[in-house]
Formats: sequence, C-alpha cells, structure tokens
Amino acid sequence: MIRVSKWTVLFLLVLGIAAFFRAQYLFAESIWVDETVYAWQGYRLLHTPSLMATSDYYGNTPFPLLFIAFFNMFTSDRFIAARLTAYFFSLVGIILAYLMGRELKDEMVGLLAALLVTFNPLHWFIGSRTLMDLPEATMVSLSVYLLLRYEKHRTARGFLVLTGAIIATVLTKLPALLVVPGIILYYVMVACSRPTETITYIKGLTSKQKFGGALLGIGFSGLVVTKINFLWGLLQTMTPRWDFIQHLPFMFTSSILLFLAIGIVLGLYYRNWNALALVCVMISFLLAFSIFPAEPDPRHIAPIIPLGIVIAAFGYFELAAMVKLLLQVPHLEWGFLLLGSLITIPLFSLGVALNVDKSYAFTGYNEAGQWFADNLPPDTLAYVSSQGPIRLFSGLGYITERGPIRQIQAFGDGSIPDFSKATLPIYLHIDIWERGPEWSYPLTDQKLQYLTQQGFRVAKVVQRKFPTTNGIQDVPAHLILVKEK
Repeated sequence: MIRVSKWTVLFLLVLGIAAFFRAQYLFAESIWVDETVYAWQGYRLLHTPSLMATSDYYGNTPFPLLFIAFFNMFTSDRFIAARLTAYFFSLVGIILAYLMGRELKDEMVGLLAALLVTFNPLHWFIGSRTLMDLPEATMVSLSVYLLLRYEKHRTARGFLVLTGAIIATVLTKLPALLVVPGIILYYVMVACSRPTETITYIKGLTSKQKFGGALLGIGFSGLVVTKINFLWGLLQTMTPRWDFIQHLPFMFTSSILLFLAIGIVLGLYYRNWNALALVCVMISFLLAFSIFPAEPDPRHIAPIIPLGIVIAAFGYFELAAMVKLLLQVPHLEWGFLLLGSLITIPLFSLGVALNVDKSYAFTGYNEAGQWFADNLPPDTLAYVSSQGPIRLFSGLGYITERGPIRQIQAFGDGSIPDFSKATLPIYLHIDIWERGPEWSYPLTDQKLQYLTQQGFRVAKVVQRKFPTTNGIQDVPAHLILVKEK
C-alpha cells in the first residue's frame, strides 16, 4: 500500500485550489498586442522548426515559444495554445514557491508561500496572459531553487542542472539575465563570510563542475557580447529612480512587506544562506531596474514576487516559532498556518478586481480576425489598426510574410487620404484600442461620414461590453470598412 504524507496531501490541495482559480480568467478574450506576437511565433515554430535558426525567431524570448509550439500540437486554436502556456508556467511557479519555502524552513512555509503566490493579484493577472513576465518569474524561481538544492548536496549533476536552468532562464526573457548577478552576489557574500571553506570547496571541484562553470561563463559572456550595444546604451543612460520601489506595496501588500522585512532580518541574523540567496536575486532585479531606464510597470520585476513571498512566509513562521516557544502551546504552528491563509482573502478580492478590470479592453479581435479569414478576397490587402491580433485570429500573415495584412499607417498619419481614385479594393480595419493615424483614430462621426462619401461601406461592426458613465454597455470596438474597386 502506498503511503502518502500529510504534507503531500496538503500541497496537492493547495495546487488544486491554484489550478481552479488560475483558470478563471485564463481564456478571457482580452488580449494585448505583445501576446499575439508570442502566440503567432510559437504557432509558426511548430510548423516551421527551421525558424529557430533565423533572426525571425523572436529574439529575446525563444524558450517559452517552445511551449507555445508544444501546446499547439493539441489544439487548432492558437489563442488557447498560448494561454495554456501561461497556465503551465503559472502552476509551475506556484509549485516552486512551495519547494523554495520547504528549503528555507519547512513544509509550513512552503504551503503558505504557495497560497500567497496563488492569489497575488499581479502574479495572477500576468499568469492569465501570454506575456513573458510570468515565464521569466517562474524560470528565475527554478534557477534559485536549483541553486538551493545544489548548495545542499554539492553534486556535479546538480551543478550541471543548475547551469542548464540558468541558461534556459536567460533565454526566457532578456531581463532574466539579472539572476546571474544575483547568484554572483550570493557567492561573494558567502565567500566573505566563510573564506576558508570557500577556498577548500573551489579546490575540490570535479571536472564536471568545472565544465559546467565554464559552460555557464561562456554562455553568459556570449549573450553579453550579442547584446553589447544594448547594454552599453543602458550604461550611458543610467538614471537612479524610485518608481519600482514605490510599486512594492501594490505588488505585495503592506502586511506581506512587513513579514518580508522580518524574514530578511532574521535570515541574516540566523545566517540562513537559503534566504540570503533569494534576497540577493531580489536585490539584483530591484537595483538594476532602479538604475537603468525602463517603463515603470511592476510586471517588469515580476520575478521578485515569488521570492519575496517565500521570504515573507519564512519570517512569518519564524515569529510563530517564537510565540510557540513563549506560550508553550503544542501544534500552535497549525493555527498560524490557518491565520496566515486569511491574508489571501484581501488578495483574492484584489486579484479578481484586477482581472475583471483588465478584461474589458482589447477585446473583439477574435471576431474581427475571423471576419477577415472568411471574407477577404485573394490577392487583396487588409489595412488594419492592430496587425498582431488580426494576424493571430485570421491566420493571415503580414505583407512581409507574403500575407495580406498591412498597417493602416501605410496611407499616412495626417489628414484623411483621398481614396476616390483607388483602382483596387480597399479593406480598412479600425479599432478603439490601438492608436492609429490621425485620420482614423479616434474615429468620429465626421471622419466616418467622409470615408463613406469616398465610397466606403461599413462591412462589419464588432461590439463589446465596456464600462461607461452610464454603466457597462455594448460599444462599437471594431469597424471594418470596404471600398470596392
């Protein structure tokens, strides 16, 4: 008879909760342009694997595209395949939060960390989108977890696995490169604290470990060389700023930030090197994004979310251990686990609000794209406001891919062009989400009247619900105009 520990049962329960709630907004039709690019490239990769050897292969995010290609093997819906990839990385990230918590202290820490990551509003939201921020956060967590495992066992195999994970992490999204300085900072601090042990360890490295280190060094150096111009540009524009630090209360909430601070202090006091590893990687991301210019969007530092939550859970249960010692109450830690899980209640409300609020925008592309797939005549160009989404949902490529999809800006950005002398059919797509040229965005009644006077007819109107001053109402989100030759 197979015996299953209570920790395994509890973890599977938490994972089941995560799987249920993370699926709630997974297939919401709202989709950002970036998502459509990744989804299309992953789809193309399945049918044309040779793209991996070309510059056409999406440069800074090659690793997650392999998973999008994989899920395309099981569905003909490119949108679903891409969102399943986000779901996969989302759940793996939650599993890794549990595993890192267990390495820092015990299963209690892991369970609370997994729960808090599950309902973290930002982690939940980006885990419902085909963005590279969530895979980046998950792969950084994987690298950190494997670092903890390697430091525990110090085997050649563990070192090679860690090396491979770091390379895959860097290939997930370019900013994930910051995991390397974080790990270097960790080893510098360890070496300064234990110099004799460090020297002995270096002398005792096996040939496999040295090979793995050389491989990692070569790979890291090669990536730096390929991005040298980009990195040099960053160095030239260093501007200290506090935007990302100011995002921390939104990313964690005040209560979790309090326990995070306690966890860092106690980790340093106890010389918990596992906690120190997580702190060093967090410092690497926060410091880099506070120095170098970047759009102050909190999802850019998403990798610190699971790391910070794990440290916060560690700090929380260290305090619980002190209270238990003081009160001499047996099994008090279970009460603290229940009490800590209550933190998820406000997180849940914030997560639902964020997902629902973002679900109203960037909708209707599926219907507009399908219209083009069904109605665009052969050898006819479609001039669209949002190339990526229309390409994804129509299955029609860009003009640079020998397809019919072309930017509407091809007609200029100023006043309304003169279409009266056109000798070929013209198909225009205008939506309210993506900014287009001045003559089409925003599309007023006056502009539409002028276009109809030049021979355009409204072939398709896509309506979607959107919050207005009069409540949630159906609004025209997409307009497809056709001018026959």
